[in-house]
Amino acid sequence: MYKVRLVSFLEPLVINTTFSKWPNHITLTPAFKVNDLDELVDRLKGESLSIRRISYRVSSIAYFGLNKDVKVSLLANNNELRSLHGSLLKIVTNFGIKTDMKYAGNNYKPHITHNYAPYPKENDEGFISNISVVRYLDSEKEIVGVIELTKS
Repeated sequence: MYKVRLVSFLEPLVINTTFSKWPNHITLTPAFKVNDLDELVDRLKGESLSIRRISYRVSSIAYFGLNKDVKVSLLANNNELRSLHGSLLKIVTNFGIKTDMKYAGNNYKPHITHNYAPYPKENDEGFISNISVVRYLDSEKEIVGVIELTKS
């Protein structure tokens, strides 16, 4: 069983990239566990054919985590982003995967986790143009799938 998370990196990264400190990214789903990574990536690729890239705007800075020490940029309320989150959750749960809903569904707070400069700031805009499947390893994480979204 593999622990994974779906994110969109602000700068494009490729399959097999590993890291210990998260690059700047938008969290799309909470972490979940899956038995077959290839099947998950294939399912996401099939479903993504109808998903178009989504624009976003940073609304404010906040701090997450147990100690409120993880600096994030909250994203302005965006129906398309919430819809993407919901669609990805549906794929994950239809896949038979259970995920912690503490930070999902109605509790989802779209945000950019940023560990590297330049840090996103209020009113910055961008696009979610990909979905990356990130597998947790012992002390690192690895990108095991990248799904490009259509431009229009």
